[in-house]
Amino acid sequence: MTGFSALQRERAEREAARRLARAVTLEALDGVLTFARREELAARLTDGEAALLASFADAGRSAHTVRALAGDLDRLSLWWRAAGEGPLPLPPSEAVLRRFVETEQAADPPPSLSTLKRRLTSWAALTRAAGGETGVFDVPVLRAALAGRRPVRPKAQPLGPGDFERLLSTCDTGSLTDCRDRALLLTAFHLGLTPAQIAALDAADLEDGPPPRLLITTRKPAGADSPPDEAQTLPDAVFASLSLWRAQAQLSGGPLFRPVDRWQNPGRLGLTPQSVKLIVKARARAAGLDPAAFSARSLRRSVFHR
Repeated sequence: MTGFSALQRERAEREAARRLARAVTLEALDGVLTFARREELAARLTDGEAALLASFADAGRSAHTVRALAGDLDRLSLWWRAAGEGPLPLPPSEAVLRRFVETEQAADPPPSLSTLKRRLTSWAALTRAAGGETGVFDVPVLRAALAGRRPVRPKAQPLGPGDFERLLSTCDTGSLTDCRDRALLLTAFHLGLTPAQIAALDAADLEDGPPPRLLITTRKPAGADSPPDEAQTLPDAVFASLSLWRAQAQLSGGPLFRPVDRWQNPGRLGLTPQSVKLIVKARARAAGLDPAAFSARSLRRSVFHR
């Protein structure tokens, strides 16, 4: 156990040094992005992605263009790594592009066509800057999407108990990512939480009890009276999985659910609602379920069908 802890510490120190190096690289964007935004990107991007983004500033591209590229690269890399992948592919395969377009179109709410077009254009520009071929961006699925012909998506289906057990069975390797995803799936399924509510959870919201409870933040519409936050009593299985994730990720505060890097270290920032949706779809795909039919909303809808 001591050797394992030392290895984890060594990996964490190595990643901290690399994050610092990326922050230095991104100083090329000083005057274009705030210090806080550059720190966010240094924590999220790979070394190569940070260097590629900095090259646009070094090449004298306008501040507006570099800001747009930074935002789109951040979005693309978060999407790609939410499914447990490595660096963003430059160029991507047609299958990867199709997955991205389908994910964007299935989002709730989906991005505007102009936003989707800009993200794809940014991906092509990043590919070109990295020396990759950009012909893959001129495929029928992209032309159809940019022309506004969105495929009709079926409403998210509720998960049955058998389907849910198949999802959980993909989280049994003992990795920190599996520990997080098991806790996330159990929490969303048993409490009927939306992706936004999952992303908004704080480590301090988990109360050991007795009885163990989780404080749920209620989102209010603009102009409406703020409803009180709700503390829900947790089933034993949910509390055990959340406690295990909190302990293994060594969380004392801050976001409850966070990204996990390739070395199985938890990030400082929280998951976004979109990341939660992508995690559920990735688990559905791994379980042999149709990711187009099942989503994070499926977990919430399942509560009302039990």
